Amino acid sequence: MSAVANPLAKEGKKVEITRRNGVIAKGVVALVNETDKGTWVSVNVGDKKTPDIVKVRASQLRKPS
Repeated sequence: MSAVANPLAKEGKKVEITRRNGVIAKGVVALVNETDKGTWVSVNVGDKKTPDIVKVRASQLRKPS
């Protein structure tokens, strides 16, 4: 799946992800990285003063509820 196939994988988009412990986190896409193993998205789930960057696959992104 490329970034073109997933419309949420664009910088600045507000998204929602589920962390590995089951907690739902809301954040903003900070960076989209295309590698040979797929599309990885860096999501800032912190705020602007104290960013908390989480790397996830593009398929894990959802619209915030």
